[in-house]
Amino acid sequence: MGESVGYERIVMAAEAATVAERARTWPRHRPWSMDDLDWHAALAYATYPLHPPEDTEEALRAETLASFDGTWGEVMPEASPVALGDAGEPVGAVLTVRRIVHPQAPDHPYVIGVLTDAAWQRRGIASALLGIAARAVLAEGETRLGLTVDADSVGAIRLYEGLGFVELSRGAVGS
Repeated sequence: MGESVGYERIVMAAEAATVAERARTWPRHRPWSMDDLDWHAALAYATYPLHPPEDTEEALRAETLASFDGTWGEVMPEASPVALGDAGEPVGAVLTVRRIVHPQAPDHPYVIGVLTDAAWQRRGIASALLGIAARAVLAEGETRLGLTVDADSVGAIRLYEGLGFVELSRGAVGS
């Protein structure tokens, strides 16, 4: 692998009730499962900007698998929905943990991944999936939801702000 290139990440949080209220809906969805690992890794590879060491599909698969062994916190299956396309195929997903394992992280449920297949983007899928996640955390008595986004992901930031997320902090990653 080549030399790591630095980039900036933004930590955001919102009132879960606000996200649930503002989110769009999606008619077909189900909870994330381990059966989703391979397509999720492939979609992450195709969707996310690649930053070492997660710059191969296999590395992203290992990173997703690590999400389920507690590396990033306890996964909340009910707050980790998968959107389904017209033929029942997965077209988007949100992965949420009860508390992210990081010393400076906020103390509430945290979305560690938001993905939408490029062919299905701009249809409200990410908004709907975040709304499902927000309703699930509310059902568990939680009131806030957090996430992290690359600072140059203008469209994602616009979506999150529209759902009520506000910036808590930002910082450089890599060197």
